[in-house]
Amino acid sequence: MVGVDEKAAGRGQDYITVVSNLATGTVEYLADERRQASLDGFFSQFSADERNGIEAVAMDMWDPYITSTRQHLEDADDKIVFDRYHLMAYLTKAVDTVRKQENRALVTTGDKSLSGTKYLWLYSAENLPIVTRTASQSCEVAT
Repeated sequence: MVGVDEKAAGRGQDYITVVSNLATGTVEYLADERRQASLDGFFSQFSADERNGIEAVAMDMWDPYITSTRQHLEDADDKIVFDRYHLMAYLTKAVDTVRKQENRALVTTGDKSLSGTKYLWLYSAENLPIVTRTASQSCEVAT
């Protein structure tokens, strides 16, 4: 299993691509920038049989990395594992977008039941501040 990530190199928008062996925790490959070609260089070091031995590739949702992995690995979509941080950020944004749309629709009918509930939807239950837990429970009854 390998992990692919980008790291800032210096100031500004300068990045390097880092490929790590997640089993050993070692850095296996470094490349300038965070482009498809950066990851292509890693995969090109190996034969097709060696690439097929890669069981999983953990990465964020960066399209150039996804494209490179799809081009170099068979069954790449079964081997790509998105990291939790980026997945949760994506899902949280989607939940908040829907909450806003629903709130706007309800407010036009005079229903303000979702007003002020933003953080109730964005916190996980175990991280919900005690002060807002009772508001969350009344929201569950209302929905």
